[in-house]
Amino acid sequence: MCKTPQHTSGLSPLQPHDLSTVFDTPSSRVPAGGVCGSAGLESGGLDSLAQAASETTSKHSPPDLTPNKSARAIYTTAYKWAAQSVKDELMTCRRAAEAVSAKYGISIHFSTISKAASRTEIASPEKAGRKSYIPKWAEEKLRDFIKALRACKIPVLKQTVCTYANEMIEGTVYAEKFSHGIVDSNWYYGYLDRHGMRTGNQRPLELLRGKWCTAANMETHYKVVADALVEAKLAVWNPDYDDNKQHSRMIHITKPHI
Repeated sequence: MCKTPQHTSGLSPLQPHDLSTVFDTPSSRVPAGGVCGSAGLESGGLDSLAQAASETTSKHSPPDLTPNKSARAIYTTAYKWAAQSVKDELMTCRRAAEAVSAKYGISIHFSTISKAASRTEIASPEKAGRKSYIPKWAEEKLRDFIKALRACKIPVLKQTVCTYANEMIEGTVYAEKFSHGIVDSNWYYGYLDRHGMRTGNQRPLELLRGKWCTAANMETHYKVVADALVEAKLAVWNPDYDDNKQHSRMIHITKPHI
């Protein structure tokens, strides 16, 4: 199964650009008539403001990401960076959306960024779809347990995950929210998606062991062992061996005490 994703944005603190030097320049001062007066802003002042805005944007570009980042991790980083930039009044929502689109090639609507920036604390984005009835801390505890099993090369099946989840919620109010009081396939696949886990197509060894004991496989196994014993001079071939007789022996052991 899989591996679980990291919830850190990797963003460094962002400081607002100092525009005091721009407004202190004589060319940018507004005359008594205001912007709509006869003089208005001189062209030098407009150029300085435009340059300052450009420098502010360039200094606060989206962060670089390490290779092999998942699409979910890239979206989360872009989402949190854009929201924080707007919250710190470094750029508008539209400009933040354009920045992440140019940097990562993803689309985040400016209204989504605005909503995230309006919150007291900027958290990771929530994916659309039905939320889990099981608390987040319980799912994370189950995730850590699955990771420990996989670290020991122990296969984890769908039944394994669901069994442990059912044991966690048995007798609680969370079990009552599921049909028949147990988790279903919708929860299972949602759980994998929420925690960045993947399924594999390799069948665990114990699922194949039942096939080892078929008559054909046992006969093949016996012949392999017989060849090895004769080659090691621990047995000799039985010249009277009859494949059609049930108790006929293929070899005679010559050194039974070894």
